[in-house]
Amino acid sequence: VVGSTIGALALAALTLTTLDSFARTGRYVVQELGGRTPLARPLVASAFVTLAGFLLYWKVPFMDLWNGLVLGGLLLLLLPFCVLLVMHRAEGRAFRLPQLLHIALPLAFLVPTTIAGLIYLLRKYLVADEIKWISAAMVLFLMALFVALVVDVTRRLVRRT
Repeated sequence: VVGSTIGALALAALTLTTLDSFARTGRYVVQELGGRTPLARPLVASAFVTLAGFLLYWKVPFMDLWNGLVLGGLLLLLLPFCVLLVMHRAEGRAFRLPQLLHIALPLAFLVPTTIAGLIYLLRKYLVADEIKWISAAMVLFLMALFVALVVDVTRRLVRRT
């Protein structure tokens, strides 16, 4: 009885904090992108994010959302390593072996894993009996973010400063 109560409490806490983080972060992003439009107002931005979340919940299978969340997490995980790489290059320091291994090894694992996951899911969603357009669009958006990250990091590494 105690174990199931604690488990239910943990599940409820996880669900509530995830939904709160989604809504709050989404509202901030919509407000920033809204500029001087009505989307910059907190109530309008909150309604927009809540409606978008509800539509995703209603139209996209949970596992597709989960796969997108995992790949989004992999993209976020790439950021600190890319920032370290760019900062190291910008400071003009030579890469020593320990520093290079702490940056290059994780990147050597994360980049191909992310690419493979994105391609796998896109193919899975496009060749299904019933094409999952919303899920495929979500993966294409993540692919665009990945390409933008790679282009920006490459541009900064090649730049002579």
